[in-house]
Amino acid sequence: MLILKNNHNILLEKRPHYGIWGALWSFPEIDNIDYFSATCEQRFKCKIVDVATMEPFQHTFSHYHLQITPILLDVLHSNHQVMENEQRIWYNFAKPARKGFATPVKRLLEMLKEQTNEPHDILY
Repeated sequence: MLILKNNHNILLEKRPHYGIWGALWSFPEIDNIDYFSATCEQRFKCKIVDVATMEPFQHTFSHYHLQITPILLDVLHSNHQVMENEQRIWYNFAKPARKGFATPVKRLLEMLKEQTNEPHDILY
């Protein structure tokens, strides 16, 4: 999972209506972490300022395990209008929008929330 952070804003994408976590909001995902830099620049038009790999963890479904490696990317993006047909948003902890999140996304948002110094709530 790529956690693109621009100031106190976190990029989220709406998942397709079918499949795992259908229609919920999540961090962008990539299959190969070797390509996170190219993905960030090409897909999201963001310049990476800093990179930190967070502690990997496992999320268990009834029939399989999902290994998640969160990569925190501090980015520069001059225009917050990254949204495409409302499939992407810049989520702001200070002004949280009501969105549906999968459990691992909630977990990561809570961890990120604790790292900021502003009062805020995550609205589910």
